[in-house]
Amino acid sequence: MNIKSLLETELWDVIEKNYHNENYTGAIDDAVFHIRDIIREKSTLENDGKDLINQAFSEKNPKIKLNKLRTKHEKNIQTGVRDSLLGIWGLIRNTRNHEKHDDTIEDAFSIILHINYLLKIIGKAKSSFSIDVFITSVYDKHFEQTEEYAKLLVNEIPSKQLEDTIFHLYGNIKNKINIIDSGYYDEVEAYLLDENYRNFQSLKLVFVEIMNRVDENSRKEIYIKMSLDFKTLDACIELFWKVYLILEQWEELGKRIKLRLTNIIVENFDDYELKEYQNKIFIEGWDYFDDATQAKIKDLYIHDTSDYYLEESKLKYKVNRVPIKIQAPLKIPEIDINEDEIPF
Repeated sequence: MNIKSLLETELWDVIEKNYHNENYTGAIDDAVFHIRDIIREKSTLENDGKDLINQAFSEKNPKIKLNKLRTKHEKNIQTGVRDSLLGIWGLIRNTRNHEKHDDTIEDAFSIILHINYLLKIIGKAKSSFSIDVFITSVYDKHFEQTEEYAKLLVNEIPSKQLEDTIFHLYGNIKNKINIIDSGYYDEVEAYLLDENYRNFQSLKLVFVEIMNRVDENSRKEIYIKMSLDFKTLDACIELFWKVYLILEQWEELGKRIKLRLTNIIVENFDDYELKEYQNKIFIEGWDYFDDATQAKIKDLYIHDTSDYYLEESKLKYKVNRVPIKIQAPLKIPEIDINEDEIPF
């Protein structure tokens, strides 16, 4: 019987080379290492061997829960998988580490099929970290908007999932924005505006914290993605939120992108829906803008008849409510964004 047709695709991809070359001991090792990596990924643990298995599938506080662990039957499944994995490590992996083995195709067939069976069970288990749950926590109305709280929340992200998390967080922005159509005097609209500001600030705090933890390649990827958006998105709250996230890297953006963004902001200066976000960009991005951009902003406010004003060459403002101020040190490691790397 063809073993390929019986295995999960990922497992077959891992063992295929050694199995075809009739290196059955190597194929067994590949399968064992694969299930170890799956357990690490789901549990967010970095250790190995019996320690990894016991922590991941412990009875009291398992990192991987195969079910609700309420009934005796459910608990038997949890301990059974744990014990089976311990057996694989003790009988199969460790023995092959300490002495040479020359496994037959029958050995490989039976061992790999058993690992495949365990992988199917573990694959249905809930991971201890969920990106969707994390994003919900970012926009939680009880999010304490401080740097400390953001750090504690980001601490929950496994290092291997930092990049995926920030891409999901960035891609989810437009789903977290309330569109405001009327003035402050409508209580519902005023509440939605406040909710936008709360989400706005929470996102910034978490975004900065993650960007300080990912490696340079990951930061580069997210900046390139944002640059693509800046080349195509028209005026909307989503665009203004994304500009606000990258203010610290304004100087690193390509000249055409900066000119386009400035033009969008200037052209939509009187748009009520965008006004509040626009002003936060002007205020917190002032020191990053060049002289020409600052001059355009000054001209807008000099001719503005609303209650926004300039004082001592610095943009200041007042509104009929207390503005939210970002408390995090908005500092992200610098990185060059080469426009040649952007596909258009």
